[in-house]
Amino acid sequence: EVLSDLNNKSLLFLKSLRNKRIYLENNILLNEKLKPFHKRAKIYNFHSCFSLPIIKNNEAIAVLVGISDQTDFFDRNIYKLLEQVKSDISSFLAKLEAEKWHDIFTNAMNTGFSSVVVTDENFNIVYVNDNMVKFSGYSKEELIGKHHSIFSSKTHSKEFSKRFYNTLLSHKTFTGVITYKTKNSKFVKVLMNITPYKSKDGKTYYIAIGRDITESVELQKTLEESLNKDALTGLITRPVFIRSTENFIKRAEHEKLLGAVVVINPVQFSAINHAYSFETGNKVLAKIADRLKAYFRKYDTIAKLESDKFGVLIKDIRKEEDIFIILTRLMKLLSKPYNIDGKTISIKFNTGVSLFPKDAKSAEELIEKAGVALLDVKNEANSFGFYKEDLKRKAQRIIEIKNDAMKALANKEFILYYQPYFDTKNMEIKGAEALIRWRKNDKIIPPMEFIPYLEESGTMTEVENWIIQEIAEKQKSWEKENLKPIPISINISPTSFEKKNFVANFISNIKAFDIEPTLIKIEIIERLFIENLNRSRQILNTLKQYGIKIAIDDFGTGYSSLSYISSLPIDFIKIDISFIRKMMTDTKTRSIVKAIILISKELSMKTIAEGVEASEQLDLLKEFGCDYAQGYLLSKPLPETEFKKILKHSDLSQ
Repeated sequence: EVLSDLNNKSLLFLKSLRNKRIYLENNILLNEKLKPFHKRAKIYNFHSCFSLPIIKNNEAIAVLVGISDQTDFFDRNIYKLLEQVKSDISSFLAKLEAEKWHDIFTNAMNTGFSSVVVTDENFNIVYVNDNMVKFSGYSKEELIGKHHSIFSSKTHSKEFSKRFYNTLLSHKTFTGVITYKTKNSKFVKVLMNITPYKSKDGKTYYIAIGRDITESVELQKTLEESLNKDALTGLITRPVFIRSTENFIKRAEHEKLLGAVVVINPVQFSAINHAYSFETGNKVLAKIADRLKAYFRKYDTIAKLESDKFGVLIKDIRKEEDIFIILTRLMKLLSKPYNIDGKTISIKFNTGVSLFPKDAKSAEELIEKAGVALLDVKNEANSFGFYKEDLKRKAQRIIEIKNDAMKALANKEFILYYQPYFDTKNMEIKGAEALIRWRKNDKIIPPMEFIPYLEESGTMTEVENWIIQEIAEKQKSWEKENLKPIPISINISPTSFEKKNFVANFISNIKAFDIEPTLIKIEIIERLFIENLNRSRQILNTLKQYGIKIAIDDFGTGYSSLSYISSLPIDFIKIDISFIRKMMTDTKTRSIVKAIILISKELSMKTIAEGVEASEQLDLLKEFGCDYAQGYLLSKPLPETEFKKILKHSDLSQ
């Protein structure tokens, strides 16, 4: 109640709390700063006071205030006494804190699983915990002051003892399994970690923390097997495969032997997990492992490298050509159907090979280069590729492109060019194809220098997502500029098309910009439909219902089956440039082009001829009834500024 009347600035205890000092006041009534306090001081007969801070861990946590009914009560001697009290309280609190932590530490040391021994710099024991007493059979009194050799089993080699002492005397931590002898002469194995510690007074101590592992042999074996063997297939793991390969290399170098590391990859194995179940997928992997074990010799080494990749070290090859025969037979064996729980599952495989000593002379490098060779046959079923130096450069380039592409997206280095296509009857512009370019350091990088790498690195989906958004945004801005609205085609890669969220993502981007769906057209290559016709049909029907136009790109270069074309909701067929170029000189090609156009009309599909570069080609296409033409004769790919000029003049006949 008294203190609540006081001005904060005048409160001695607040000054003590802030400055961690003792303050005295020998005449309260004469101190003007304490004037708000005078009335109550008279009532309670207070004339002198002191404030003493209570310090804990160098922080003021409270203030002790003392009051006297006499003036000039607190002199120098009392001040010294108060200083002593302040120091004593601080020391007492520090001691309480230390004892608290000491009790916690001691309790932890004695209730844990570990045995703890502390020795001085001469390795004489100065501390042992309860676990060490229990473990050794000695009492604390029998151990304190004794040399640590009291535990010695005398079973270690001189080299071990030398390493033990040299490590510790070099102020480094020693870790190892030590055989100790207990009081009752029992030998036990202890996993020991010994760390040197230098105290503030400069003395060195050694803190040894150990755990009895004598009865853990079975656990060790189980742990070793779990680390060294794949639980599903029983095959060794990658680290063991590397060690085994290194051991072979040492022998092969001495005996001038040849060897090969083979990385085996089931193509699109994740599809099995999705189509059936992960349990079924695991059973297939186990069957693959069984076939590998049955096929290779016992002294060859087979491993499970990753979730669905296998590795084989083929030893003692007579000549390099033998590997072709070995792998050809292996591909036939592995590609035979797998019968799992009454289901017949067919799998395709790719294999990458590196040779010792030709390609590399270390296990890690051989595995890496076999992985690089695998990239070369990524899209070829049941085939194997050999490491070549240019493949490594290609793999490095893929990584560089992937990193650069993500930066390019962030830095807006990608730009779009537009190549129009025209109605062959009146040469009026009817649409355009969006083509990506990379503007880097004021230089335009053509698509063939980076698109294959984007696809192989898995970055193409992010880039195409940007293209979709960019086109939607451009269509909206062109609408505001009152430019003629025409559909823009976007090429969709197989990688993007196969994504589960492809349709939802595509449509959400169009909705976000509120543009007419018919102003966006997608172009997809033929092979996508063949690989999964039902899924393709579902995707295209969904897009079609939303109003998006669909074109088959490069028609004639793939399967070109009109039976599946007729079952899909396709609006346009783009006749590949290779047919357009050959049709003027090759009668069969000319007949094919004419047939494509005629059949497309029967199926109510429009045709677009790609790569029209000569007026003779255009005239023949008009004669055949081709609907649209695209090519350098009519217009090259244009940057946006030039493309917008064409939109203002809708046909070429003017």
